[in-house]
Order: sequence, then structure tokens, then C-alpha cells
Amino acid sequence: MREWMTSAVLAAVMGMLGVPQARAQADRELIEAMGGAWMVLPTDGRPGCSIELGGVSIGPGMRAEPSAVCRLAIAQMREVAGWTLEDGLKLIDAKGQVRMQFVEDETTLLSWPDLTNPRYYLIRPIAGFTHLPGPAELGGAWKIGRKGARLCTMTFNQAVLPGDAGARPLTPSAACGKTGIGTLTHWQREDYHLLLWGPNDLLIRMGPSGAGRYSADSGGWVMSR
Repeated sequence: MREWMTSAVLAAVMGMLGVPQARAQADRELIEAMGGAWMVLPTDGRPGCSIELGGVSIGPGMRAEPSAVCRLAIAQMREVAGWTLEDGLKLIDAKGQVRMQFVEDETTLLSWPDLTNPRYYLIRPIAGFTHLPGPAELGGAWKIGRKGARLCTMTFNQAVLPGDAGARPLTPSAACGKTGIGTLTHWQREDYHLLLWGPNDLLIRMGPSGAGRYSADSGGWVMSR
């Protein structure tokens, strides 16, 4: 009984004193994790620009420093001086007024002004990845392979398939074989990633990993021009 009472008292003390301290520590760790260089990526294909999220307080938030290109290209960025983590990630001016509020989807991708019709994404910089390519730029032949497998070519066709919400046909070359990636039939851009899929629940999700280069989230596949 004494041991149970001791545990209960300790839990009560932690509840009164430990939780706020733990929460403050968690907030500091989150700020550190979210700080650093980010890329503001327009969804219309224009070049992205950079912003630095700092860890120094400016009163209403932490210091943020958009690049000169961001301030010039994006009207909402011109007065941005700080950032906060509240209902997503807010970029604020020196008085704390919200200039842009990036909301997070189920994949943790940050979008503005909303998830349905985003005009900008906020992502970590990727060397060689400067803008969001459209279907015309993504169309054509790509080489795909992974360690232990020979390269083969697949062609991204442009025609949108009716009723498939932006899905387009994909044609693997004979060198891709008759199983695995050789059975892929469709491709589609999803946010700044590419989805490739085929029968039997075959799905490969690829993210940009350089100029004209995409790497799979899993499986080791790499695709390049």
C-alpha cells in the first residue's frame, strides 16, 4: 500500500511540476527540429526560393529570414520576420500578424493556403531540385533501376486517362521485364512526388533527389533522364 501511495504522490507531483517543464522541453526540441533552411515551392512551376527559420526569439515568435528572391516573388513574404508553430507553421511579421499559415496533411507536407488547392509547399531544400515540374516536363522517357538490377526505360505518356483524376499511362520497355516494374501501367504527380503503379497493388512512390532524378521512398529504385 505504501509503495502505491508513493507512486501516486510522485505522479501527482509530476503532473503539477513535470508536465509544463516536459512540454517546454518538447517545444524547444520541436523548434530545433523545424529550424534551419526551407524551400518555398510554388505549385505553378515557378522557381522555389529559400527561407531560414531561426531559433532566436523576436517576441511574438522565432526569427525567420526569407531570401531576397522570396520577398520579391511572393507578396506575403515581404514583411515576414518570424515564425511560430501553432495550427501548422505560421510566418509572421514583426508585430505577430500572420502573413502565411502552412497547414500539414497526413504525410506532414506543409501547404499554403490550404490542402485542397495549395499554391505553395514548404519543404526542405533538395540539391538540384529548383521547381515543381508539370506533366509536360515530366513526360517522355526515363531510365529506372536499382542496385542489382539493370537499367530499363519507361515512357511517361501525356494523355490524361478519363475518370482517373490526373492519372496518365506509363509504358515500360521490354528490358523492364514482365514482372515487377515491367508491369507498371500508370503515373501521376502527387504534390512534389511521383506515383507509379500497376496491377496487384504495385505502387512506387518517388521523391526528387536531384536535377532530373527521383528516388523511391522504399525499394531502392532510382529514376533519371
